[in-house]
Amino acid sequence: MGTTSLEMARRVVGILLEQPVTVALLDGFDRWDRGEPASDIDVAVSRSLASFGPKFFESLAVADCFAVVIWNYDIDASSVFVVDENVDEGVRVDLYYDDVGAGQYGLRARAVLARIDASTSPPRIDSVDAWLCSLRERLMQRQQLRAEALLADRPATDAALDARAAEIFEPRAAEGVRAAVETGRIPPRRLARALGDYPGLASRGMERLRHPAGFWVDLRGEPAVVERTATHVRERFAKVLPRVESLTSGPGAIPRGMAGRLKPELVISRGMRRPLAPVDLTLEVDTGPDATTQAIVRGMADRYL
Repeated sequence: MGTTSLEMARRVVGILLEQPVTVALLDGFDRWDRGEPASDIDVAVSRSLASFGPKFFESLAVADCFAVVIWNYDIDASSVFVVDENVDEGVRVDLYYDDVGAGQYGLRARAVLARIDASTSPPRIDSVDAWLCSLRERLMQRQQLRAEALLADRPATDAALDARAAEIFEPRAAEGVRAAVETGRIPPRRLARALGDYPGLASRGMERLRHPAGFWVDLRGEPAVVERTATHVRERFAKVLPRVESLTSGPGAIPRGMAGRLKPELVISRGMRRPLAPVDLTLEVDTGPDATTQAIVRGMADRYL
């Protein structure tokens, strides 16, 4: 799931570069250069998505690239899921614009964007910053062996790494990175640090409530045709989105569908009503699975245009 085509990823990032915003790849430089698609394309940008998103999404649609889900996965960080009209290809671009390091990784976007390598296309962050970001990710995911591999091949002196970490991360995140540089190991988690993360978790939860990412489509028509169409749509979108929920009436169906509203998820029902809110799109299935897929893509994209 995520990015299925680097060719489409290059088109999407190219359109992003045309927007009035500074852009730089955060990681995956080697895979990008080799033409190997990663599950998501991580990009730092200098402005919030809300400030340039509408024009960006319009430009994507003109190029047959439709932003179907925008998921605020962290504080000042958004995943944009883009597909073509038939969902033959898909791209996930993660845009990071947190200037103060309030998100879970504690990275300051403005700090890394101050040192980008603009000689490449697309631009990318400085190699030392990229190494520190990779180390921070390994620490967050508790990947000891991968962290040790990074620490065995340091791009600068320990003093230089300590100083740079203090510059690009908020203090608590910088502390963990500097401890790993000093000891060569992942620092143990402390309860006080875990409790200190709760305000950030609450902020992320509120952001998702304000801007729900999920989309609910209800298909209606002859049962056998609806079932075949739902299967076709589910298989197409499952290549790109983290989850596609196909609901039929029964215990647990409604709670699952309601939970999907807060996630980057497509919910497909058959003649059902969503509690507390109307479904996002109701379609009579009388044309064929491809036409239905195209109608769903455009219905999802219209939320952002």
